[in-house]
Amino acid sequence: MALATYLYNDITDYQIDKINNRRSAHELDNIKHRITICYTIAFFVIATILAFSINIATGIASLIFSGLAIAYSNPRIQLKNMFIIKTTVTGGGAFITSMMGCLSSGTFSHLGIISSLIAFLFYFILGPLGDISDLKGDGKAGRRTFPIVLGIKKTLIITIAASFIITSLFFISDMYLGISIAGAVFGIIVTMFILSRIYKISKHPENKLELNKCRRSIRYCIFACQISLLSGVLTAGIFS
Repeated sequence: MALATYLYNDITDYQIDKINNRRSAHELDNIKHRITICYTIAFFVIATILAFSINIATGIASLIFSGLAIAYSNPRIQLKNMFIIKTTVTGGGAFITSMMGCLSSGTFSHLGIISSLIAFLFYFILGPLGDISDLKGDGKAGRRTFPIVLGIKKTLIITIAASFIITSLFFISDMYLGISIAGAVFGIIVTMFILSRIYKISKHPENKLELNKCRRSIRYCIFACQISLLSGVLTAGIFS
């Protein structure tokens, strides 16, 4: 689903990607471009079939994700051009895919919700940072992104706020949902690392190379936070 989503977004973002000097599917010739479209459709179909093969709830979640992905990039709808909605939709996609992991087990858990909320909040860090990097192209395309509407300083404040909310979710998971203090501390250390990266980039937000490095390292932190929750569950009896 992620492959299909990124390919479809590349197909519909040709002009803006050129302005932002990004490599995309449109650098290919016409024949390879048509093949890319076929791959995109195939990935959506295969992902949906695989999701329904697990159970109905997971399959329905995959349909919702695909619907959001198409509405996000489709030229007639283009949710990605709508202020706040753009980041909310991308975060919603992360929430849904995380919940698919929970639903695939055939059960429902509050920790599944916490895990999915963390995935959602990460896109209020990654999304605005990406918007800062794409400020020039988005401005020419008339998009209303966080840095264009609020400015870079307030945009960075949003990323910091999202980081602190993630920290609070680890406290909640420790106090009310039974994960060990070790798992919570691990997760908080990860969020402190995120804050340090945001602080570093705030000194030179115009440096696209450093912005991309920052976003890349924060992407890995998504997995680190999930590992923190998992380790907190597995060691709950040891450190309780």
